[in-house]
Amino acid sequence: MPIAYEEVNNLARLPFKFFKRSNYVPKAPTHWHTGIEIDYLVSGEDFKVVIAGQTHHYNSGDIWAIDRTQIHAATGHKDRSYYVMGLIIDNNFLEKEYTSSKNWRIKMDHVSRDTASYRQLRKNLITIAELVDQPISDSIRFLILSEFFQMIALIDSEYTEKTAVTTPPNQSLADTVIAYIANNSSTNITAQSIAEHFRISQVTLN
Repeated sequence: MPIAYEEVNNLARLPFKFFKRSNYVPKAPTHWHTGIEIDYLVSGEDFKVVIAGQTHHYNSGDIWAIDRTQIHAATGHKDRSYYVMGLIIDNNFLEKEYTSSKNWRIKMDHVSRDTASYRQLRKNLITIAELVDQPISDSIRFLILSEFFQMIALIDSEYTEKTAVTTPPNQSLADTVIAYIANNSSTNITAQSIAEHFRISQVTLN
């Protein structure tokens, strides 16, 4: 199955792309983003999301995170209806304004949904969903940002590993290649053309 790069088009002067879809059967093809994605299943049962080759099953009330550049896809039962919302964070903004996020490894599966922090995350996402439906004035934008930054702080304090992350030797090359793909996603690029552009073998590229 082809893997698509999904570009993030931010809302007006906001550091994320927000989406919500109700009364639909999900069938998102395999794709990836440069930024972290936070999703919330408002209603629906057995929402299947494959993240980096691992299958996860989510139910009404669940929140999950998809890390930077992780390949993922979503499917649902054709005879069921789902309401899902989420946001894809602008990675450049996040790493500039919240520098510790560079080493984030978000862990949201297998945690209690009855904690105050989990309930607060739901509230943040629902409030953002209500606010983005309005014309984005300066006052509305600051209300959205207050919910967004509260959510970021909660994720950092409650749902990330605290161990230091070692940067692999090829990380700078990987970041450069990812940026190249993002900037040329509208062209007909292939693994061979990317390898030739960077003068590396396809083995190194893989």
